[in-house]
Amino acid sequence: MSTLESPSQTTLEQRCDSAIAAIQFALETDEGLAFLRCWNEGDFDAIRDEWPEAPEEVFIGADPLHPDTSL
Repeated sequence: MSTLESPSQTTLEQRCDSAIAAIQFALETDEGLAFLRCWNEGDFDAIRDEWPEAPEEVFIGADPLHPDTSL
C-alpha cells in the first residue's frame, strides 16, 4: 500500500476486484446465479464446497475471514 492510499481505499479496491471476479466466474460456470446468490449472501463455505474451481480472487475482499482481506 502506498503512502497515499488509506486502508479503506485498499479494502474498497479489494471488494470491487472481488465483485468483478465473482461476476466473471458466474458467467463462465453452470449455476452462475446460484453462485452469485451465495457470494452476495456471504456463504463462502458453500461456494468452496459447490464450486471448488472458483478463483481465489472471488474471496479476497469479500470474505472477511480470508487471510488476504484487508480490514
